[in-house]
Amino acid sequence: MDVDKTIKVNNLAKELLKHGLVGSMDEAVEKATKHVDRELAGSAGLVQEKPAVSAQSTASVSPGDSNDSHIFERKLNYMAKSFAEQFNAEMSAVKKQMELMNNDIKSLRQTIKDLSMRSAQSSSESHSSS
Repeated sequence: MDVDKTIKVNNLAKELLKHGLVGSMDEAVEKATKHVDRELAGSAGLVQEKPAVSAQSTASVSPGDSNDSHIFERKLNYMAKSFAEQFNAEMSAVKKQMELMNNDIKSLRQTIKDLSMRSAQSSSESHSSS
């Protein structure tokens, strides 16, 4: 396996694992290797001439490859959209909690200010009556 292929397989395996499309790194590497092999076989078919039998077998595999790529892309887009929606919902909840906390802090500050004023008034009244 050449270095470029290894890097492609590794990066794709990490992405598959990161997005939860596979259960383990071994499964991710296996799927990524198959995908990269098909990708390289497709590009090699465009560059080099192959015997007719090989071209026919490649042609019979290509629609599945394209379909797999489209399925992978749709799953990836769906997951990205789902994560974005979930993130936005969680951020909205955090914003609401922050607003509630800010309101509570303002209320507590006002209460402290009122108590401080009352304490100061009580203190001055007790000094003036003495």
